[in-house]
Amino acid sequence: MGGYNKDIVIVDGDFATRTIDEVCSIKFSERVHKLIEISIERMMVVKLLGTGTEFNALYNHIYAL
Repeated sequence: MGGYNKDIVIVDGDFATRTIDEVCSIKFSERVHKLIEISIERMMVVKLLGTGTEFNALYNHIYAL
């Protein structure tokens, strides 16, 4: 279960950039949005339960419900 502190890897095709009236815009793919959503969900659960909670214990507790 270790390694949950992974970076989100963005590759070609995961984003599109453009400039409209000198304002830059970045559009991310659905895959990147899902990875960000999962990362935020994990972060929020850990923060709500406190920083002393190890992720493996938290993971086991959630899936035991």
